[in-house]
Amino acid sequence: MRKPVSKKKPAPKKKVSKAPPPLHKVIVIIDPGHGGTDPGASAGGVTEAMLTYRMAATLAEVVKQLGAEVHFTVRSAALRRKPIEPPKLPKPEAKKPTPKEKERELPRHPEPALLAPRDAVLASGRRLDMNNDVPEFLHARAEIGARFWKLRKPHVVFLSLHFDVSEGSPDDHGGFTMWDIREDHPPMLVREITRRFGAAGLCGNRRKQPRPNDLGVTNPEFNPVPQKTLVELATITNAADRKNALDPRWRWRVARILADSIVACKKAKII
Repeated sequence: MRKPVSKKKPAPKKKVSKAPPPLHKVIVIIDPGHGGTDPGASAGGVTEAMLTYRMAATLAEVVKQLGAEVHFTVRSAALRRKPIEPPKLPKPEAKKPTPKEKERELPRHPEPALLAPRDAVLASGRRLDMNNDVPEFLHARAEIGARFWKLRKPHVVFLSLHFDVSEGSPDDHGGFTMWDIREDHPPMLVREITRRFGAAGLCGNRRKQPRPNDLGVTNPEFNPVPQKTLVELATITNAADRKNALDPRWRWRVARILADSIVACKKAKII
């Protein structure tokens, strides 16, 4: 009599552990320049504060997708206006889309209009008033970096976002990074942003301008976070730079460059 064939039990499936996102456990503190009664620089009918707050909101969306915890140094309705990522432009060699295809490519909800952040207040609740001493507010912005550094060392990054103007030639264009020259050397975050800006053609003809005295957000006395920098993203007195700054595609591209710089610091295990 034949023995019944024993059914083999299926081998247990191995649990595949998912790798954490690139910026897991990293705190990114974003400092959008100006706001309140201080519009910052202005050119061509647009203010620096309008651009920095929108860039801050865009950068927040990008780093959140990478697993970061985001905090702002200020509060404003402009930061709560979620920017919508535009569709990617087709490659030059690609065939031209039909009208129906173009319609499908359009985002269902267009990017909200730029908002002047006149309601901006510091994280402490104090109103931003340009009639007061500006360095005082820079120091107050840096306080949040000091607080998080003490709580959750060493996973903290501090980025202050600005747009520059030039009193020289209208051909002056591009961005640059700034840090405190009392530090032994530029932080890795500064070096990464500068390198990536250069590769992307964003540095233009502007040179790096570290200033040790009046930048409270980069001053180690007020902001002990090692990986911190102030970024002048573009020169809005230049017509081409101003057009870019108003283009959501440009903002998302720059936000990704800043996020990639933070990821590089994480991979190097310095944050």
